[in-house]
Amino acid sequence: MSRWDLIIYDFDGTLYDTRPGLERVLHQTLRTFGFDPDQYTLKDFIGPPMEWSLEHTVGAPASMIQEMLDYFRPRYQEAALEHLVFFDGALALLEELQAKKIKQAVASLKFSPLLSRIIQEVEITDQFEVIAGHDPQQPRTKTELIRHVLEQIPAKNPIMIGDRHFDLVGAQNVGIPFIGADYGYANDGDELANSTYRVKDIQELRQLLLV
Repeated sequence: MSRWDLIIYDFDGTLYDTRPGLERVLHQTLRTFGFDPDQYTLKDFIGPPMEWSLEHTVGAPASMIQEMLDYFRPRYQEAALEHLVFFDGALALLEELQAKKIKQAVASLKFSPLLSRIIQEVEITDQFEVIAGHDPQQPRTKTELIRHVLEQIPAKNPIMIGDRHFDLVGAQNVGIPFIGADYGYANDGDELANSTYRVKDIQELRQLLLV
């Protein structure tokens, strides 16, 4: 069994390996709009919503951001669905936890339609009680997404798993423990330093969740 009765996952960099689908399309988008992709690392764009990264990381003017998103999103969706890469052991872990009747959910800042589509493509929709993604029309912070999950699923001992500082802060803000996924896309410097637990791969995560 597990000491936790609800496991909330971030998606990119926690269950899903974003790099294969994202890198080429991101570089293409930046070049198309006059930005040098070599000035940034892929990690700068994994975690927050893309519009946030374009504004705060790239410094794109507000008047350009929607046009960049309209260019990026359909191309990224095609690439993401072509490269459905999950971290080794992640899908098996979801299945094992479901078999043990442990509730699972996703709280991700990934664009909600694409998040749902990827989950549908690999046929794991029924393994999650709630899938909470990013809606540009009603944007929510990671804290608000986690809180939404907790409001939907009664749980005495929930835990959050993620690979970025946004995930850690969200868990802290709602008062639940946090597992830092060191195998994900945290930037250089220890942005997961205040995690309750740390794991280096899915195998370690499994051992922690099923103790």
